Amino acid sequence: MPIDESLLALALKSRTVNAILFDMDDVLCYLDDTKRIAYLHGLCGLSHAKIEHAIWGCGFEDRTDAGQFTADEYLHHFGRQIGYPISLLEWCEYRKGGMTPIVEMLAFAESLVGTHKLGILTNNGLLLQREIDTLFPELRPIFGDNIFCSAQFRIRKPEPQIYLAACQALGSKPEETLFIDDRQVNIMGAIQAGLIAHHFVH
Repeated sequence: MPIDESLLALALKSRTVNAILFDMDDVLCYLDDTKRIAYLHGLCGLSHAKIEHAIWGCGFEDRTDAGQFTADEYLHHFGRQIGYPISLLEWCEYRKGGMTPIVEMLAFAESLVGTHKLGILTNNGLLLQREIDTLFPELRPIFGDNIFCSAQFRIRKPEPQIYLAACQALGSKPEETLFIDDRQVNIMGAIQAGLIAHHFVH
């Protein structure tokens, strides 16, 4: 599905924008939880409902996003959550298998290289950040090292402090930074932090 170029153009022109922070899941790639759960079901045999509860329903991923686990601790606890000692390779297959790059958004970001500071701000853990080149190799040529996961700041979107921390890491001023996310609650957090924000709808 093509991006809403008119709204993005308006957001870029409405105020002085020197930097852009993109969410990752469902902005730069589509994330299909059904595929991810099906893959885990094939490994551990749990029902889809039990897998969904073990990973998301009980707050495990929220704690991960908030930086409560190192990358290796997360992988270990992930296995315990589903009752199967998942390997790093299997976890990467699980995560990457549900991700489909949004070509139009990647092209949009690439068109801004050299004219804007670019970064990613995603609610994710330290294992994803460490393995991002395996999971989503298209990102590094565009964003370089500015791929920020909430776990490194030990706080999750939509808390306003995380947007300020990301701006500091990116070397940008909040009032000159455009944030793009698919969730309205995260947009509101960015606005509270003083950023310009665009709600991405696909």
